[in-house]
Amino acid sequence: MLKIKNLTFLLGNHDFWTLEWMETGYADSTWLAQGGAATVRSYGSDIPRAHHELLKTARPFHILNDQLFVHAGINPAKALEDQGLSTFLWDRSLAAKAQYHEAQGEPQKLTEFEAVFVGHTPIKEDRPKQFCEIWMMDTGAGWSGRLSMMNVDSGETFVSDPVPELYPGVAGRKKF
Repeated sequence: MLKIKNLTFLLGNHDFWTLEWMETGYADSTWLAQGGAATVRSYGSDIPRAHHELLKTARPFHILNDQLFVHAGINPAKALEDQGLSTFLWDRSLAAKAQYHEAQGEPQKLTEFEAVFVGHTPIKEDRPKQFCEIWMMDTGAGWSGRLSMMNVDSGETFVSDPVPELYPGVAGRKKF
C-alpha cells in the first residue's frame, strides 16, 4: 500500500486496533482473536515508521463525486462532522436498514449521497451488492468468503477465489 500513488486509505476497525496497539501497546482481545495476534507476532518489537504513518493518515470516510466511502456506516440523520469514529468503524445500522428495505420490496433513498460504499458487514454473495443506494462491499474474505473490489466508475468487479482455497489449512476460517 505504501507504493500506491494517490492512495485514499480508509480507516477500518482492525486498522484502528492496530494503530492503537502501535501507539499504546494495548491489544484488544477481539482484535487479537481476529488476526491481531498474528500482526503482533509479525511485527515483534520492530514497527516500521512508514507503517505507523500510513495508519495515522487513514481517513474515517471519503467523499468523491457525490459518493461516500466509509468502512462500516453512517447515521444519515446527522452531519458527518457530528458523528464519532465509532459510527464510521462499527455501526452496521445503515447496512441493515438498506437490506431490510430491499427485502420488503421498498427500496428508498436512505442518505443524501448518490451511492455509499461500505464494508464491515459481510454479505453471503460472491460479489458486492447494492441495497437502496448502499453498496455492500464485504463478501466475507475475513471468514470463508471472497475478497472483492469494484471499479466504482464502471461497476466492474474483481473477485478472488474463496479464501479457504487461497489459504488451505489456515485455522480459524469460520463460515460467516
